[in-house]
Amino acid sequence: MNLETTILFILCFFALAGGAAILQQLIHGFKKTNLCDHYVWGIYVQGCFFLSSLAAGVLIILSVMILLNIKGISRLAETGSIIAFSLFIGSQILLGIDLGKPSRAILMLKSKNFHSPLTWDFYTLGSSTVLCLIYYLGILPQTRGAMLAWSLLSLLIAYLCLSVHTMFFLSRAKGGYQTNAFSGLETLLSSLLGGTALLMLSGIQMRLSGLLLILAVLLLGTTASHNIALLRQNHNSKSVLILNLAIVLLLLVEQSTEKFLQAGSIVTPTAGGSIVALTAAAASLVLVFIEKFNAVILPQRESILPEPYNQFQDKSPYRPSLKEINVLIGCFAICAFIGYGLLYVKAGW
Repeated sequence: MNLETTILFILCFFALAGGAAILQQLIHGFKKTNLCDHYVWGIYVQGCFFLSSLAAGVLIILSVMILLNIKGISRLAETGSIIAFSLFIGSQILLGIDLGKPSRAILMLKSKNFHSPLTWDFYTLGSSTVLCLIYYLGILPQTRGAMLAWSLLSLLIAYLCLSVHTMFFLSRAKGGYQTNAFSGLETLLSSLLGGTALLMLSGIQMRLSGLLLILAVLLLGTTASHNIALLRQNHNSKSVLILNLAIVLLLLVEQSTEKFLQAGSIVTPTAGGSIVALTAAAASLVLVFIEKFNAVILPQRESILPEPYNQFQDKSPYRPSLKEINVLIGCFAICAFIGYGLLYVKAGW
């Protein structure tokens, strides 16, 4: 048994365990979770936004590269479409679990309530999944016109998917000045950062650390501007800024080291990136996860009642239960199994 098959069997085991945890959740409901009237959105929605944000980032990167007619990206496009497909599937699983009954998604087709973020989630996630599957299966004609049409449609739907995270979702979770222009830009940049990081970690033999550095610098400035626009700072925002700054410094070290090695005629790092760059990529995924925590969980900690009546409102901070964490990890395992399994099948062809 080779290494690829072994990894596939390991992922299959964890995916089955995750599937069992998800099934148990659907059967027994939310009794063992810490979701309540105060915290109606928990780690399931955070995980859904995290996975869909990464997937949308990958899809946007692929679409832009195809639109610009960049040569030599066939391997990147194939792998990226599979990664995005598996992440979109995972995000829909988490969204279905949060609904309590996945069959309720059918109501979104009947209701046509386009004022609801869930309706937009349903359509954008579903459409993006289909677009990724079309590219993976090779159904798309390999003509310039067809590729342009696919890229433009993917770009539009991926951006709409991210818009649900800001314009529609945050407008209901945060009121007034808190939903400023920097909020949407921060969401977009963190998505692109996470998508680039994921492509780097997937082992694609293409230099992406430069793009990651540019996105990290832009995100650092946007996050700082976002905090200034809010006229306040909190511990979680400072954590994001510090982590973002660490990513920038790591990538600057990686870039400087690579130039030094090239100048000294020493063997250069692999095309996928050095250990430093891959560490920065892993940290970028952590940053995106924290960004979704700040968007989904933190707003619910703010008092619902106005002063002075909120002094009678006892709201303890939300912490996901072991059951919720188990389901989340299981969903991540299912994503990894689907993605790696499709790559394995593709390689076998």
